Amino acid sequence: MTVNRFAIDRGRLGVCPQEPARMVETFGGTVVGEAGDGISAISEYDRLTPDIVLMDITMPQMEGIEAAERSCAIIPARAS
Repeated sequence: MTVNRFAIDRGRLGVCPQEPARMVETFGGTVVGEAGDGISAISEYDRLTPDIVLMDITMPQMEGIEAAERSCAIIPARAS
C-alpha cells in the first residue's frame, strides 16, 4: 500500500505521483491500495491489511508518522 500527498497535490509537485507504486512493482510487489492523506491511510490499512506500507511523512489532515503509529496500534487489536 502506498500513501502519499501526491494523490492530492499532483498539479503542484514536480514528482511523479506513480513513483512509489512503480518502485514496488519493479521489485515484484503488488500495490493493493493507495491513500492521499493520513486519515485515509489508517482506514485503508485496516481494510486491506497490507504486508508493507510506504508512507510519506508530510501529508494533509494527519502526518505520516502519526498515521503509522495509529496503524501499528491496530495490529494488537486485530489479534484479539
